[in-house]
Amino acid sequence: MNSTDIIQQRVKQKKQKKFLLVANGIITSILIVWLAIGNLLVVYLEQPMLKAQTDLVQKYPSREDNTALVKLRELDRKLEHYNKLEPQKSIDYLFRDYYSSEILENHSNQTNNLPQDLKNYLDFHSTIINEIITLLKNEPLKFERIDLSKAFTDPVEFANTPVPSSLDFVDLQRILLIDALQQYQSGQTQKVFDILTASWNINLALRQQGSLIAGLVDLILYRDQLAFLRKTSLPIEVPQLAKSNHKKSFIPSIELEIIITANLMQIPSNEIEGQISSYAIEGMKKRSPSLIERLLLPFQIPYFKLSGIDYWTKNMQMLEKVQNQDISSFDPEALHKETKAFFAWWNVSGRSQEIRLEQLRNPYKRLLEWEFTQKILQAKAEALKTGKLPSMLQNREPSSILKTLQYDYQVTDNSQKMTLQMRNPPKWYVFYNGVDLVTYSFTLNSIQPPK
Repeated sequence: MNSTDIIQQRVKQKKQKKFLLVANGIITSILIVWLAIGNLLVVYLEQPMLKAQTDLVQKYPSREDNTALVKLRELDRKLEHYNKLEPQKSIDYLFRDYYSSEILENHSNQTNNLPQDLKNYLDFHSTIINEIITLLKNEPLKFERIDLSKAFTDPVEFANTPVPSSLDFVDLQRILLIDALQQYQSGQTQKVFDILTASWNINLALRQQGSLIAGLVDLILYRDQLAFLRKTSLPIEVPQLAKSNHKKSFIPSIELEIIITANLMQIPSNEIEGQISSYAIEGMKKRSPSLIERLLLPFQIPYFKLSGIDYWTKNMQMLEKVQNQDISSFDPEALHKETKAFFAWWNVSGRSQEIRLEQLRNPYKRLLEWEFTQKILQAKAEALKTGKLPSMLQNREPSSILKTLQYDYQVTDNSQKMTLQMRNPPKWYVFYNGVDLVTYSFTLNSIQPPK
């Protein structure tokens, strides 16, 4: 290599070093500017979210199960209705199977008799069941609430905290409602009202708990209560008493779930090891980041913070929009797509999260089931009053809740059978085909109140 080549090589090296220095300087400057501007944006944009967190902590202060709920759990354990070793032989399973097939999924007044082993169980545990009914009637329940401040200061620890159980009350209530059906068929109407009051008080406690799981369990219990009422000829005022604005009581639980998810999104992914699920995070734990991760962490934090803020802000705006819409405009699939598209273009992590607003299909569905139950009991009441199936109802009656929905009344079998049918139910209502309530039938003989 001659001297000219050496000189050219050195010039080239100097240019490369200069380029690297300039490039590194530009990158460093961009990162510093991003760090400053990003953190300033976080401080400015997170204020509404911080205010919402403070409000939720005050609205849902942490607490333990109250005395009445502790007593109820003790009485429930005394029923000894669950067999962990052979669940299909457990009394829970037998009651659940009978309830599902004879009450929940059987959309007619005809019901097979209760199996003898379940009758024996109700008779044997009648004292405990009566204690449960008396307790629920007279003492308000208060479910445990987890300390929400942890959700906003240490989301990972909060996510690993066990959620207070409320699913146990689904099986307990079905035992109570099957007992109520037996009481109804024996003509013990006052006893039926006592059981219904006790059952509705469980719902009330669940609505005050605040979590999304408790809200969903409340709606499951309400569905079962309406299914029970359709098997009876109780006064139409009974489901009117049970009417509740489930949309209004359910929305706070969605708000809480959105803000908890937004807080988890604000944690850089390299600080978390594990998989985020819908309602709980199992196996999540903090780990020590590597050197390069520690160096990059300060520059990542603004992005994750802003992603969480954007997720919360856009979800809350969409929730407000849905609340102001008529139920006829509700479309879960369109809402899912619109919410995903509403996030900022750079919010990749936000678009990967579940859209909780779709859960609104559940309270909307219960509202239509409540209206249908009212129609069924009204038709029964008219038939009992006149002694024949009401021919005046052989037409289509519009829903007062959903503009496109109509109820079709048909009398058949020599005026001995009436069938009510939903016409044009929305797609989100018929979620479980063959199980969801779209038709109901009863005969004149089947609606006579027992004496």
